[in-house]
Amino acid sequence: MMPNISVLIIEDEENYRLFLKKVVEKRYECETASNGIEAKEKIRHGKYDIIIHDLRLPGIKGRDLIHYVRNYVDQDIVNIIITGYENDWPPIDSKEEDVFYYLKKGEFKPDDLLKILENAAKIRENRLSEKKHLFNIIKQEKKSFLTKLAISIAHEINNPLQSMMLATHMIKRNFSRKITGYRDELDEELKILEKSIQRIKKTIELLIDFNRKNPSEGKILSIDRILNTTLSFLRPIAKERGIKINNPELNGYTSHPMVKDSYVFALLYFFLEYVEFPIKDISFKIKDDDSKVYIIIESEIKDVHSKKIRYIKELYLSRDIFNILGGRLSMNTGNYRYTTVIEILTTKQNLKTA
Repeated sequence: MMPNISVLIIEDEENYRLFLKKVVEKRYECETASNGIEAKEKIRHGKYDIIIHDLRLPGIKGRDLIHYVRNYVDQDIVNIIITGYENDWPPIDSKEEDVFYYLKKGEFKPDDLLKILENAAKIRENRLSEKKHLFNIIKQEKKSFLTKLAISIAHEINNPLQSMMLATHMIKRNFSRKITGYRDELDEELKILEKSIQRIKKTIELLIDFNRKNPSEGKILSIDRILNTTLSFLRPIAKERGIKINNPELNGYTSHPMVKDSYVFALLYFFLEYVEFPIKDISFKIKDDDSKVYIIIESEIKDVHSKKIRYIKELYLSRDIFNILGGRLSMNTGNYRYTTVIEILTTKQNLKTA
């Protein structure tokens, strides 16, 4: 079992909060919060494995805190409810937020709570172990992924290199003549050379930056920039396969949502799998709400009799990558088209106050 399991108790009744703390700290590190706002601050800045929630709290409701924990902090934290008001959020409804255990005040013994916490600690350990295993898989897959990506980069670099070689040849030829009368031609050839160098430099910088990325951490970028970076790598790959990439429709959202830059890796990995299927084109639409961005991808099927069609819904690793980042990927086929919806969590952390 994991050492140093950390538990946060959120309870506004002082005597009951002290009672729970006395029970829990027999086996685990324990902190407390007396209201929703204090709890949110501790959750935001602390590291907890298990959180015990009361439902009726000053400041922020318990169910809203659980939603916050699962969607904005760590979906692998184990949440337990201890309340005297189960009608506020019935146990069956709490399953939608993956609540591990639901207890009613006054209807359990201290040993019962310790046994529940023991099982919760095992679940927490298993979740973190699975996540670590998945990250190792992603790390290995990333190596093979970068090999494929390097091939596309080679194609991307080849065109400006050809332009540079031609421009260099023309400059040498003009310098071998009398330079008078050829200044305009030289200026034009030098512009071509400079433009090609910048294109290669940008491509190499993108590749180096991407290679340094860790899928569990990174900067926060706008969804526009995430898509532009993804498409800069994707276009030469799609072109090689005869797939047309249409410009994204970016008028489907009201703001410029900010997301983790690790989604660049998730999107690229998905598209490297996706372009292997028999499709003619790739179109994008983007929508958003208070907490998510939705990237809707549509493609016309090139060969409806291809055996690959039946496997498009089985992109398990792509799904796992989005899940581990807090997103979601779903796919459907019909009417000779693929439709994919990718949900990405934004960095907004809004909570309704009670």
